Amino acid sequence: MVIDLKRLFALMTFMIILFSIPSVVLAVDYSIESMEIDVQLKQNGDAFVTETQTYHFDSSFNGITRTLKAKEGSRIIDYEAKEKGEPLQVEFEEGMYKIYRAGKASETVTVVSTYTIKDAVELYKDAGQFYWSFFDSNNPSAYENLKITIHPPVPSSDTVSIGYQRAENKEKVLDDGSVQFQIGYVPSETSADVRVAFDRSVFSGVNKVEESPIKPEILGEIKKREEKRQAFEERKEKLASSSNMILGAFGIILLLLLFIVWQRKQATKMEVAQNYVEPFFVPEEIMSVPATIFYNSGIKIINTEVLSAALFDLVRQGYVTQTEDETFKVVKDNATREHERHLIEWLFYKVGKDGVFSSDYLKDYTDKKSNASTYQNDYHQWDRLVREEIKSHQLFKKVTSFRVGLGILAILLIGLVIQYFIHDLIIQGLFGIFLSLCFIVFALSYRPRTAKGLKIKQDWDNFLQKYVSFEEKDWDKLHSDDQRRAFLYSAGVVNHEITKKNDELLNKDPLENYGVANPMYFLLFATMFHGHFDTAHASSTTSSTSSFSSTSIGGGVGGSGGGSGAF
Repeated sequence: MVIDLKRLFALMTFMIILFSIPSVVLAVDYSIESMEIDVQLKQNGDAFVTETQTYHFDSSFNGITRTLKAKEGSRIIDYEAKEKGEPLQVEFEEGMYKIYRAGKASETVTVVSTYTIKDAVELYKDAGQFYWSFFDSNNPSAYENLKITIHPPVPSSDTVSIGYQRAENKEKVLDDGSVQFQIGYVPSETSADVRVAFDRSVFSGVNKVEESPIKPEILGEIKKREEKRQAFEERKEKLASSSNMILGAFGIILLLLLFIVWQRKQATKMEVAQNYVEPFFVPEEIMSVPATIFYNSGIKIINTEVLSAALFDLVRQGYVTQTEDETFKVVKDNATREHERHLIEWLFYKVGKDGVFSSDYLKDYTDKKSNASTYQNDYHQWDRLVREEIKSHQLFKKVTSFRVGLGILAILLIGLVIQYFIHDLIIQGLFGIFLSLCFIVFALSYRPRTAKGLKIKQDWDNFLQKYVSFEEKDWDKLHSDDQRRAFLYSAGVVNHEITKKNDELLNKDPLENYGVANPMYFLLFATMFHGHFDTAHASSTTSSTSSFSSTSIGGGVGGSGGGSGAF
């Protein structure tokens, strides 16, 4: 018999993987609809506990679990579980009781568990205390409805009780001295500690007695809690009564600032109207073509349409010439603007060879993965230098202090909103969020233009509106260089109406062989060439992802606690 070692190895690998992830594959889907814990204290200080848990399963299951932790000096014994009076098999493993009761999906199961906590009561000079965590922050399950009732050995008067975490302010003393904690919903990984003190005389069988009293400590906590609650209500009342005035003041400030900003904008418009002449069609050349497109478009990153326009702007200025179809050569490398010099160095000497650049060179360069980061770095460097040209023209006013002031107002509002939500003032909190968002958006978006900046924006916006309806006879009224800049600008912007107009112009005579002397050359080739940059840019783009994980721990009062689950 010949053993196929490859198949054997593959089978062993599969089995290891299969058995290493049963918790994921075989996870039980369930909810605990209710949990009732009834504690009957004994005269000797023991506690007999009855727990009634109702589970609803949405998948098949083998049983439920109950983890119980005892406080130091006590222990848990005689754990049993039944369903409808019939005993269920129980196994104990490392602090967890596994109750076997298999079933299928869409089944509701109620299990009654009983156990005894030995030495559960701590006897003091003035009272016997039961202080316990039936589950803690390690509990993996939520309880939809939790109720805990604690009974003294015999009816008792002068009962003192307090609850912690989810059990806070949920205690109610019944007529016989018993205490009921009607807690309701309890999320997973949450505690609900209970603390009850009964008359010392009802625990006659407890021998170990602490000499100090316990009731003053509990009553002191109750008093502090009541004082805290009263202070909370007083703060809530003050916040509610002042909210209209405070939020109204913030609203008035916002409206006033918006009015001031509007007035300043109108003053800038008036300055432009008084000091500048509106161009006939193509605005004067104040910045380079790529900088003008980028400034007016409002985009965050320069796109490949602008890069294509920048290449042919080098041709327009005489730094580069076209030698054949989609092949260009540097004629002069002394460009006046830094981003133009970088573009020549990047495209004609890094991507191209010896001052020659073509679409083939571009494809070969970006097809190599080793060039991806270099290409992207050069692209972003060019992007940065274009931005620096825009910045050098001082097209936006400096309003740092104004924006910081808006941010401070937003922070003050956020602090106020937090207080509103803490004190259950939901409507005031929501309105405060709205106002704070208004201030934040205001601060982030407010970038007022100078008169020069507004003129450039208005002139080129008007150009785009005129461009779509400009007739062929009107082009003759323009200088050739104005026509070239007009076509380059239109080729670099992303605008559906402009693209449609460009297609109309180019399709009028598709067989025409435009030369550099013809302004239509710049529209034709700048429109065509950005597709090559698109492909190159996509080839060189890289991305990365990361992940993280977290863990948590928990525990209850005095080491007691636990949780519920299923398997």
